[in-house]
Amino acid sequence: MFKKIGLLFNTIKYLKAGQVLFRLYYRFRCFSIPSVQSSHSRGWGVWDAPAYMKSSTNDGVTFNFLGETFELSSDWNDASYSKLWLYNLHYLDNLNCKQSHDQYSLNVKLVNDWVGKNPVMTGNGWEPYVISLRVVNLIKWFAHNQTNNQEWFNSLEEQGLALEKQ
Repeated sequence: MFKKIGLLFNTIKYLKAGQVLFRLYYRFRCFSIPSVQSSHSRGWGVWDAPAYMKSSTNDGVTFNFLGETFELSSDWNDASYSKLWLYNLHYLDNLNCKQSHDQYSLNVKLVNDWVGKNPVMTGNGWEPYVISLRVVNLIKWFAHNQTNNQEWFNSLEEQGLALEKQ
């Protein structure tokens, strides 16, 4: 307990008052994201960028990140996994991996699972950095596959709004 207080003090003593106030502000502020019901695509160009990553999963259940392999339960925010491992899970990098053209149905399952099990502003997947990487992966994958799924578009717009608010 005293060690944590000492670490906190040694961190805070170098900060300016404005930095401390804004840190508290961002920690305790509340905001809401409006539910999106009718988002639409303006049309996709053709996206054909080279893929450089290996697939992190072959079945949508067992994932390998950071040299650790775990089975995903229904909880995308399982606290028994490290936060960095969960961040990698939420990036949805698998959508644009080398094998993605052979894993279309698996990627559809991953996107549906993420959208269905990650309510707006709940969990690791709604932190700004994670959103920013996932949105890019989703847009690339949508454009490459000429996707036209309304639920996915609505989720993508909600993620963009959440990123804008944060």
